[in-house]
Amino acid sequence: MKQVLAIVCLLFVLSCKKKNVDGVVLITVTNDGKVVSNPVFYMKKGVTKNPNIPLSSYDLSVTGNSFGQVSFENLASDNYFFYVTAKIDTLLISGEVTTLVSPKKAPNRYELKIYAE
Repeated sequence: MKQVLAIVCLLFVLSCKKKNVDGVVLITVTNDGKVVSNPVFYMKKGVTKNPNIPLSSYDLSVTGNSFGQVSFENLASDNYFFYVTAKIDTLLISGEVTTLVSPKKAPNRYELKIYAE
């Protein structure tokens, strides 16, 4: 049975400089409406879909907090692919999301739902 893994992605653009953006992406992971503690996030810059590469080849990996959140800061204008893994009891779940950090005057908010494997 597939579990629903929701990733709430909030994108805040803090300042703009021509093609560069000092962006922050805050991701929160929930499963069936409940926060998933300590998920592991992987980030790959410059791609718009799953690159199908080993997790060790991602640009950055970060463990989220007990509220299922992680913040990626000081991001330049580009596409970013995020992959997340987590464990709920003995169930391993994963999900993915892509977002574009771009020059905007107001904060952008994204709520994305994906299915766990």
